[in-house]
Amino acid sequence: MVKRDKSSVLKSIFRRNGEEGEYTKIIDDIDLSKEYIDKLSVPIKQNEIGVVLYYPGSANWVLLTNKRLLYQDNSVIKTINHSDIEKVSLALDIEYKTGVKNKNEFTRLLLMDKEEQIHLLTLEKGKPFQGFYQVLHFLSTRSKHLN
Repeated sequence: MVKRDKSSVLKSIFRRNGEEGEYTKIIDDIDLSKEYIDKLSVPIKQNEIGVVLYYPGSANWVLLTNKRLLYQDNSVIKTINHSDIEKVSLALDIEYKTGVKNKNEFTRLLLMDKEEQIHLLTLEKGKPFQGFYQVLHFLSTRSKHLN
């Protein structure tokens, strides 16, 4: 069975539920995708292209590709295959503890992978956050139906 590239589906979900922001960009050009990936110094798989990038600076970023989610956490680059994203939820406890109560101000998502590891993502608030949340939720739901 040949796997189709799902980058256009992911971009569509992001656009429908969110939008680009100051630090969050949809990567529509393959050359631009390669430029961003080279800038982040991340190992890339064959036929992997960038889809959406949150990049406020080199210390903290999140890159969604057509195959994986990559993010930098305390100088360590972590990766999660789409099929390994088990659950996505709002980091409500963390948001509330830091005084954030308005959903439009949320910046943190919790992901649980198939090995029950918890990953904390920090994203751009507002529509970019909502777009990322919906795409990751789609991937978590989709992976359950494929197994």
